[in-house]
Amino acid sequence: MKRESIVKLFALYCKEHWKLLLCYVLSFGILLFIFSLYDNEIEGVLYGLFLSNFFLFLVSGYDFFQYIKKHRALQQYQKEVRYSLEHLASDRSLIGQDYQALLYELQEEKNEQISNYEKERKELQDYFTLWAHQMKLPISAMKLLLETEDQPDTKVLKSELFRVEQYADMALAYLRMNSISTDYVIQKYDLDSIIRQAIRRFSGEFIRKKIRLQFEETKKQVITDEKWLLFVIEQLLSNALKYTKEGIIKVYLRDENVLVIEDTGIGIEKSDCYRVFEKGYTGVNGRYDKKASGLGLYLCKTIMDNLSHKIWIESEKGVGTKVMLSFEKRR
Repeated sequence: MKRESIVKLFALYCKEHWKLLLCYVLSFGILLFIFSLYDNEIEGVLYGLFLSNFFLFLVSGYDFFQYIKKHRALQQYQKEVRYSLEHLASDRSLIGQDYQALLYELQEEKNEQISNYEKERKELQDYFTLWAHQMKLPISAMKLLLETEDQPDTKVLKSELFRVEQYADMALAYLRMNSISTDYVIQKYDLDSIIRQAIRRFSGEFIRKKIRLQFEETKKQVITDEKWLLFVIEQLLSNALKYTKEGIIKVYLRDENVLVIEDTGIGIEKSDCYRVFEKGYTGVNGRYDKKASGLGLYLCKTIMDNLSHKIWIESEKGVGTKVMLSFEKRR
């Protein structure tokens, strides 16, 4: 960084302290004028003024030296400020301390943003590492079918392809969910229409697994976002199908404002019911099902929170699971 000359720095110093310098000159002129009105010897007057201004000159010279020293230190510090404020020169002036407090506040904010960014980057990396492994499973299954069978079972191929599509939707939802540009369109929607869209998408899976579906029309309008609520219902139907080997899946309304998705699957341990919405938590069922990621219900909970809805689970091991979605307005 270019170092300014002493002359230039002196000009800048005078420019910044012009009010004080003007006071010195005016004070000197006023005193000289007043003394001239009396019968004082001019030599004595000038000698006294000379001594006073000599001390003022020494003080100003010292202040100018400190001015240059601080300027040089700050110039040098500009090379290190992006990393730390540890070697920041102290400033005893009130304004200087205010500026330093501001710098430390900005540094703390910057460190917090860096920490959050690193955390989000690691979470995203971990998620897509897991996502890549999930994607390999259906792709490998389809590849094996195509290589080993002359006429592969199209139903199985469609099922595996459906899984790939689901994983892709989950990845997109994960990326968009907390984005500042997420396009929530909150208005009144027909709940039955949203449920039917989800059921139609999973109709092939119901047929393939021979699972019965019992859907009772809700005849209800809800204030929500259609796209995101549809994603939640699809994810819950996917989970119900995944963990139900035989029996029935019911979709119905309870207590006017609570949508229930109930299955007769393997159920959830009571100890897991309070933790299934945590990111990456798979519980006992996840250890049984090696393909579980522990992200589906986390996404559902986050989306429902963003929509100001509620979601909770009631389950009994070996009997089945009920997932409740409440559309009552939070207070």
